[in-house]
Amino acid sequence: MCQEETKTYHKDDNFIFLDKTGKRIHDHAINNVIRRLNGVRNEKDAFVIDGRPSGNHSIRRTTISELHEAMVISEDTLKTFAGHKDISTTQKCYIHQTKDITEYAEEFAKVLDS
Repeated sequence: MCQEETKTYHKDDNFIFLDKTGKRIHDHAINNVIRRLNGVRNEKDAFVIDGRPSGNHSIRRTTISELHEAMVISEDTLKTFAGHKDISTTQKCYIHQTKDITEYAEEFAKVLDS
């Protein structure tokens, strides 16, 4: 995890997952649910399912990467959605390639052919 993010991360508001009383559900509880939904039975395989990470942070990274790749929101909106003050934190820590390189090549070829 990027050091810059950990400095401001633990502010107790704006959480997505809340319990019946409106209090934050902690990361480990969410990860336990994700593991159970994916059929994981032990801690050793806790965050790798079918060779891919499967925790709540992985879902967060993938969501941010997909939004960035689809270019459906501005970088300013993306940084705000991620809870970052600076887009460089979002780019450095969260945006990763989601498509196979051949998919990019095919899209590039279509642009060149048109």
